[in-house]
Amino acid sequence: MAKRAFVGGYRWVFGLLDLAILGESVSLALQQGKTVADQVSYFTFLSNLLATVVLLAGAWPWTGRDSRIYDLLRVAATTYMVITGIVYNLLLSHTLLGMSARVNTVHHRIMPVVMVLDRLIDPVKQRPTRRARLLVPLLPLLYVVYTEVRGLAVNWYPYYFLDPRPHGYGRVALYVGAMIVSGALYKLGTTFVGRAVARRRRGRADRPGRPPGHDGDQ
Repeated sequence: MAKRAFVGGYRWVFGLLDLAILGESVSLALQQGKTVADQVSYFTFLSNLLATVVLLAGAWPWTGRDSRIYDLLRVAATTYMVITGIVYNLLLSHTLLGMSARVNTVHHRIMPVVMVLDRLIDPVKQRPTRRARLLVPLLPLLYVVYTEVRGLAVNWYPYYFLDPRPHGYGRVALYVGAMIVSGALYKLGTTFVGRAVARRRRGRADRPGRPPGHDGDQ
C-alpha cells in the first residue's frame, strides 16, 4: 500500500507538472506566431503529452490497476521520452526551439528521467505481445513521414535534421537511422535490466526462510 501511494503520488506531481508545461509551450508558440498545429508537430510535444496521459492514468488511487494496453502505453511513452532526451542532448541542446528555459528543462531533461525511473520503480505487470511491441517503433517512423509530407505542404519543419531542403533526404535518413539505433540500444538496456530484476526476484522467492526459533527475539 505504501509503494502504491508513493508511485501514485509522484505520478500526480510530474503528470500535472508536465501538463502545465505543455500548456505553457502552446501559449509561447501562439505568442511567437506559430499555430497549434505547428506546436503539436514537435515530437517533444507529442511524447510529453503521452507521458502526461500515462502518468495521470496510473496515479493514486488507481495505481496498480494496470492492463495490457496501459502497460503498452507505458513502454511507448518511456521509449519516446528517452528518444526525446537523447536527440535533444545530442543535436538540439544549443537551442531552446522557441521554448522558455523552464519548458525546455522539464520536457527534455526532467521528464525523460522521470519516465525511466517510473519503469524501474514500478515495472510493467503484463508484457505487451510481440505484435503490440512492433507498434512502439512504428509510430516514430510514421511521425517522420508526417513531418516530411507536412513540411512539403507548409514549407516548415520542426527540426533542422528533418529538413531536407539544405542537404537532401540522404542526410535526413542518416539522422533517422541514428535515432533508430539509439532506440534499439535503449531497448537492449531495458531488456537487460528487466531480466536482471526478474532473476533477482526469483532468487528471493526461492530462498528458504529461516527456521523457527532463529528470529532474533532472544
